[in-house]
Amino acid sequence: MKKIIFVLIIPLILIIGCSRKVTDEEFPKNPHIKGVVVSINEQIEGLYIEGEIEEETLYDKAHIRIDNETVIYIFEDGRGEIGVFSMIEEGDLVEAWFIGPVAESYPVQATAGKMSIYKN
Repeated sequence: MKKIIFVLIIPLILIIGCSRKVTDEEFPKNPHIKGVVVSINEQIEGLYIEGEIEEETLYDKAHIRIDNETVIYIFEDGRGEIGVFSMIEEGDLVEAWFIGPVAESYPVQATAGKMSIYKN
């Protein structure tokens, strides 16, 4: 019985302990990119964003993938709420913080860890 518990429970504890979401405090203060959603790829939950390199950003164009770890904040009429991918529309102003590896192609390709979406 002890062997069964060890074989089943210990790996589960390790998986749960090693998988965690990144908290807001772990992201840099400034977003990696700030721009407008030019196109949306619903099949892969991806966005193409265009903006300008500003003092606080690193990129002007990006293909961004959204995954189940991405935290999305939607701001509209002065109110903010947790959002989902389907709430993002072409023309929305976006700030994105990348997580994980970044493909340094042009435009850059990355997965968003956190996004702020500003509705018009």
